[in-house]
Amino acid sequence: MPRKVQTLTPEKQLEIKTKIVQRLVKEVTYYHKEVKENEEKLAKMKADNADFHDIKKFQEVLDESNMMIPDSQTRLKKSVDELSTFLSETNTDTMAESEWLRIAKDFVTEHSSS
Repeated sequence: MPRKVQTLTPEKQLEIKTKIVQRLVKEVTYYHKEVKENEEKLAKMKADNADFHDIKKFQEVLDESNMMIPDSQTRLKKSVDELSTFLSETNTDTMAESEWLRIAKDFVTEHSSS
């Protein structure tokens, strides 16, 4: 039996889009932190004259983490742009008291230029 198509209210759409941006901000922050920690570990491994193969493998791990940053930032920018477009195209007057509206506007202001 086919699923019923559920129409989402603008408030629910706002909440979903805002939570997506929220998650991606955390993801970008996490990858930056991970890269910094891995760079420190790699430097320590080199200073301790660790096995060449261990250093090489850990360098690969660091390179993978570095590759994730631009991808995450691209997805964050796309989501912020979608949220910004949604806010400009939707009548937000009915959501004036909404906490999600305040959070969404903060995210758009903070991350629109990133």
